[in-house]
Amino acid sequence: MNRKSHRDVHILCPVSCYCLCPSTRSSTASPISLIFPKQHTEPGVPNTLICFVNDFHPPVVDISWNRNGQPVDESEFSQTQYYSNSDFSFRTSSYLDFTPEEGDIYSCSVAHVSLQAPLTRFWGGSVNNTSSTCVSRSMGGRLLFI
Repeated sequence: MNRKSHRDVHILCPVSCYCLCPSTRSSTASPISLIFPKQHTEPGVPNTLICFVNDFHPPVVDISWNRNGQPVDESEFSQTQYYSNSDFSFRTSSYLDFTPEEGDIYSCSVAHVSLQAPLTRFWGGSVNNTSSTCVSRSMGGRLLFI
């Protein structure tokens, strides 16, 4: 019987839990997300929007941003590496530098193998808004607003 050591498996797969936990490797967990500014917002003052994505498995998500309904180029935002949670799910964050203006609406969409349609969160409308104004989750072609 040819057995690989834990060290050998880790070298082959950088996300060791994904390789070493066969019971979780075949299952999926849908992500949750939040969108919020790094600091209190003021008109015309540069800031950063954060899209925090958590509790998903496997560790691959596609994050995209929109500004007033128009896609934001990938060169304008960044994403952290995937971090593992104690329950073998994963988390990541995406950062978009922006200068808030009254009436601007931003959205962060997360695509994952477990979702039938991207999970989208919105922020904006009022520059003094410090949390997400609207939460929506697209399910079967319908938007649910919470």
